[in-house]
Amino acid sequence: MSIFDSPTMHWHADLPTPESLTRKSVEAAPYVRVALPDRTVDAKARAWNRDVVLIRWVEGKDEQHSAWVPAAWCARISRDESNWQDVYDQTANGSSRERASGHNRCRYN
Repeated sequence: MSIFDSPTMHWHADLPTPESLTRKSVEAAPYVRVALPDRTVDAKARAWNRDVVLIRWVEGKDEQHSAWVPAAWCARISRDESNWQDVYDQTANGSSRERASGHNRCRYN
């Protein structure tokens, strides 16, 4: 897991304490569009507070990444707006979607 440097955030000293974070289950985690320093990615927010967000995203064929980023870099988007969707997302009625075949957990638009 990586953390992107900012003037107010460094590797361990400024990571949030678990009790300061909001979390959702994997199935219910919201989608965000994140402006990283070198590119923009669509991700799921796994944990967050007002200052930082732990994001998870997939690139290529199931190449998964996680990183802590400043909350200011993130904008909430819908699942339909995302470039990929986790097949474990909850449906409107609250049930989980079926797992895709093979190891690739994501569906790309």
